[in-house]
Amino acid sequence: MVGIAWYEALACTRWLTEAWRKAGLLPEGWEVRLPSEAEWEKAARGDIEIPAQPQVVSIGNIKANTRLSMKKNETSRRLYPWSNDPDPNCANYNETGIGATSAVGCFPAGASFYGCEEMAGNVWEWTRSLYGGYPYDPKDGRENLDASTDELRVVRGGSFYDSHWGVRCSARDRDYPDYRYYFVCFRVMLSPFISGLCVSEGFLSLWHEFLYRHHDRTGVFVVKSV
Repeated sequence: MVGIAWYEALACTRWLTEAWRKAGLLPEGWEVRLPSEAEWEKAARGDIEIPAQPQVVSIGNIKANTRLSMKKNETSRRLYPWSNDPDPNCANYNETGIGATSAVGCFPAGASFYGCEEMAGNVWEWTRSLYGGYPYDPKDGRENLDASTDELRVVRGGSFYDSHWGVRCSARDRDYPDYRYYFVCFRVMLSPFISGLCVSEGFLSLWHEFLYRHHDRTGVFVVKSV
């Protein structure tokens, strides 16, 4: 699925939140939403500490306040989700030679520390964040969901037509929220709802020099829908 505008991606997260709540699949107070730019990069690159093992669970089996066994991230500034070296066997980008989108799951070797697949290549992914400079500050207004259509939203991850430089964990671009492209889509995340901020204390306190820290060790889960 491609050709999705930012507004449509946002509407999908709200619809999915209500549907899963009605089905009893979400922990109380949790919601489905687009990741912020910083949350997206954490899922791709990892944090100062990372889970000892990826946590892959089915929707409905999410447990609030789950604590993970953590270990030090020895490559917290890694360039790609899998290592510091580009590898066409780990992602769908220009050098892979496919020349089009591919099904999620085709590149398991490219998964991040958290088990998130397709963080590099295939399609650019919408984030909640307005485009702004570094360092990232979630309180500077860039997480305003009511900003006008004239303000650019950040996309991350690169796509099948980008070079290895365009699919690095730190690569970023921007598009107008009402635009649709054949190389842009989105992914969703689950988190406790925090009014006024897209970045919860369980995920982020600071992003500085491409690194950011979180307050507790809630971590990142990969959720498979059933």
